[in-house]
Amino acid sequence: MVKKPFPRQPLRARRKRGIPRGSLVLLVLAPLLLRSAVGELDGPNASASSSATAAPTFTFAAAGDLGATSANASLTALDRSGVNFFLALGDLDYDQTPTDEAWCDYVKQRLPTLGPTFPFELVAGSHEYQGGPNGYIMNHAACLPDRLGSTGLYGAQYYFDYPAVSPLMRMILISPDLLIENYTYTYSVGSPEYKWLISAIDGARNAGTPWIAVGMHKVCISTGVKPCEIGTDLMNLLVSKHVDVVLQGHDHNYQRGKQLALNGATCPTVPAGSFDADCVIDDGSDGYFKGAGTVFLISGSFGLCCYHFNTADAEAGYFARTGDTSKGFTKYTVGRGHITAQFVKSTGAFTDSFSIVSNHDADRDTFSDGIESYTATNANLACGTEAWPPDVNNDTFVDISDVILITTFFGKRVGPAPNAPVRYDFAPAVPDGFIDVSDLTRMLGVFGQHCS
Repeated sequence: MVKKPFPRQPLRARRKRGIPRGSLVLLVLAPLLLRSAVGELDGPNASASSSATAAPTFTFAAAGDLGATSANASLTALDRSGVNFFLALGDLDYDQTPTDEAWCDYVKQRLPTLGPTFPFELVAGSHEYQGGPNGYIMNHAACLPDRLGSTGLYGAQYYFDYPAVSPLMRMILISPDLLIENYTYTYSVGSPEYKWLISAIDGARNAGTPWIAVGMHKVCISTGVKPCEIGTDLMNLLVSKHVDVVLQGHDHNYQRGKQLALNGATCPTVPAGSFDADCVIDDGSDGYFKGAGTVFLISGSFGLCCYHFNTADAEAGYFARTGDTSKGFTKYTVGRGHITAQFVKSTGAFTDSFSIVSNHDADRDTFSDGIESYTATNANLACGTEAWPPDVNNDTFVDISDVILITTFFGKRVGPAPNAPVRYDFAPAVPDGFIDVSDLTRMLGVFGQHCS
């Protein structure tokens, strides 16, 4: 049985519930109410009914296993993505260009919108370690240099905080099981790099940085063809430290893990080569809660695709979603209380998306910091403009005008216009990306109430 850190009803069960009678009446009457309320919505609160002013967020993308001509479609998609930076998780040119420098030029030429100074950050893979078969990571790092003020040896072992002022995430990049600059990074217990990683994680925690991510090329658990090459010492350190998300490549496919956590009684360590259900804290079927455990995400099909996954693999139970038919990368949106992620396909038809949200409620308005980060309302203010999620017209009161606004987008996916504004997607506990019965029911639960 999958353990949950907080009581909540599974998404599938929520969607099977019937529409409450009050909700049904309001849905039926919504078109008439909308016409009769035009005057009200054109009044003083009309401008306040728009989507919220964006809270601080940023976007980035990550994937491994690129190549040159093989990566054309994904580079085109990346150039259109508008992300703040990209993490190339190893296996870079595959000798598909004459030199390492020519590969850097190839990348820059195919990102005209993002521009020549776009942070295309690198970490080593199994094709460009020292003495490797396809160039050398330090050559790539010289022609696609660090642009984010990193600490450490860029391309091998380093970290940066983003944004630089009031950071929302510490991103740590490492090179386990690889030789670089005459040093082999093992991350075995007690090694210098093991201690460095602990210090980088603890430093972010002590500074109050909300999110910690660790990126690398090689994997440990996988349903694909790759064995555990990074070592269980490293994997279990990341889980024991509750790193929020671990970004990997190497297997040329997509694999989203379930959320893993250790406990002394039944899961003292996560085993490789077998499945221990006691190490799964959340199965990921309807998103994850921040702080409960660690999510491993393999996105290794940016240009080289695809290694098939094996549903009978002994480690298959650790994964929530797998795909081996599409090239692409994973795009992340990071806010103070949430991360949303989406696989952006450049070829094929595979899709996936998920969220990790904080369950803390700083302003005690019964909507978690994670939900308020997602809706861009103020998680530290219980009442006021863009403060209380169900008060979508910002008049400090939930009434029929709020219901009309949300029913206007009922059944729609959130996203850029003409989709529904994310401001209206405040249910369930991990928002599901749709304006549906869960959102309307949550609003009707406080119908007629003032915030305070």
